Amino acid sequence: MKDTIYDHYIAIDWSIENMAIARMTKKSNKIILIDVPSDIVEMKVYLKRLKGTKILVIEETTTSQWLYTELSDYVDRMIVCDPYRNKLLNDVRINGDAVNL
Repeated sequence: MKDTIYDHYIAIDWSIENMAIARMTKKSNKIILIDVPSDIVEMKVYLKRLKGTKILVIEETTTSQWLYTELSDYVDRMIVCDPYRNKLLNDVRINGDAVNL
């Protein structure tokens, strides 16, 4: 697979009550983190407002298929990640939104 530089790198940790969104741009490696009430319409608006190419990562959960279906048209690439199977994350504590993102 060819390496691609995206304008926006986005990760979402979705739950019933809230969505934690982390975003980094190609111009800055500073991560911007927001935690807001879960709302698929607002998530689509957020993604649509970001200009340029976008890659989105979501965690494999019971909502991942639904999120993939709802959001894949708003990004250039989407990755569903299972952190428990990702060998790069074996030593990372996996609990709490801030740690996941």
